[in-house]
Amino acid sequence: MDTSALQNFIDIVSHGSIAEVSRRTNLTPAAINQRIKKLEHEIGLPLLVRSGHTLKPTKEGLRILNESKDILRKIHGLNSVAKNDAIQGQINIGAFDSAMTGIIPKVIRSMCAEHPDISFMLVNSYSLTLYRKVFEGELDAAIVIKPVFEIPKNFAWMKIREEPLIVLSNSGFPEKDAAALLKKYPLIGYDRSLSSGHLAANYLRQIGVQPRVRCELASVETIALLVSMGLGVAIVPDWASSAATPPSLIKLPIKGSYAKSRSVGILWNTQAVRAAAIHKFIDVAQKICAGL
Repeated sequence: MDTSALQNFIDIVSHGSIAEVSRRTNLTPAAINQRIKKLEHEIGLPLLVRSGHTLKPTKEGLRILNESKDILRKIHGLNSVAKNDAIQGQINIGAFDSAMTGIIPKVIRSMCAEHPDISFMLVNSYSLTLYRKVFEGELDAAIVIKPVFEIPKNFAWMKIREEPLIVLSNSGFPEKDAAALLKKYPLIGYDRSLSSGHLAANYLRQIGVQPRVRCELASVETIALLVSMGLGVAIVPDWASSAATPPSLIKLPIKGSYAKSRSVGILWNTQAVRAAAIHKFIDVAQKICAGL
């Protein structure tokens, strides 16, 4: 079986057209179409069907889609196996929003300085999505919030950072008490569908405050920017920032029985082909987070 045909099949499912795959690969549409027909002949079933102006996988195509991705990942990993799992080649890494900007760039800089032959494919998403991508093999590892469920066999999670819940305020606001700030000023809310947003909502219930919500979003760094502009106050985890805190932004700790935090760590496949590179990534991320 021609693995390039499998890659073309996956790309067509992703982009919805042979023309787009042709543009990205510098192959003619006719050549790609010929590969797909040969692949369908070898499998004995149609894999793609036209729906309007796009191509979509048939039910048979959907059944082999994840297996096809897995086959290609294993083939691409053979180079690492042959070279005793040297720290080189591409590793696929995911991270939630603030970790992608606050941790990942420092890790990449450190790893590339020591291992110039390594490269990265990065995915920015919510932890729930990243869990699935690691479990399904789309990612080698991901920086995520600690899972609240049992991790499947052959996977592991290791904490690299604890992020306590804090109140963000603006230096122009005279109040320095968290409850007083939350009562008086609009709330720049952290998405309540996420675990950290849920922690923030619980804190508000515990102190008996129902603030006026100005907006709600999932980006801690954008929330901090809005607070620094004087648009309200916020309750967020004390994230790993990629930049110095603006002078107008004040971080107030939440103390006593109300204090909560989120555990940030790395989820990975313990039987991954690129084990040496993944373990190096974990080691570097631990050291960087220790210094944040």
